[in-house]
Amino acid sequence: MRQKILAILERLKTAGTYAAAVWGRLRDKLKAAQKNIPKIKTIFTPSPPPVVSPQPFNSRTTNPGYIPVLIKTSLDLPPLWGRLVRLWPEGAELISKFEIKKGRITALCFELGGNEYEDIRALVTETAKETSGYFVYKLAFKDSGQIKALSDEIIKAAAAEKSV
Repeated sequence: MRQKILAILERLKTAGTYAAAVWGRLRDKLKAAQKNIPKIKTIFTPSPPPVVSPQPFNSRTTNPGYIPVLIKTSLDLPPLWGRLVRLWPEGAELISKFEIKKGRITALCFELGGNEYEDIRALVTETAKETSGYFVYKLAFKDSGQIKALSDEIIKAAAAEKSV
């Protein structure tokens, strides 16, 4: 799962870098020819990960690091990417560059505690757009079996952290 996520992120990064290079060369040619350069918002500029300070949700367990996640919103569309910022048995807080409407069901794929979790069904219950351009979502997990598996993993991780 981790390799899949890294491969998709690398392809996205490469595509954005290539597009930025093409636009940069075109802009330089237009400047050299003293042509009028159209004002187009560039969406391919690489940016560092956002500093997100979302409103705290009443979660029982928080994870100190981000968990990379693939987000499936439809069978016809390619998967999106994001990061889980907080995780608790019944839900999670997710950040992503992609907009997902409130009330939409998503399927998440991520790795936690050395285990791969695929197609974790979640309902988008709250949305907010940060000034950095990232979207912050509060998710509610829908499947009780998946909630139980995640709960066990979180409890195991909390116990391991306490013993350290």
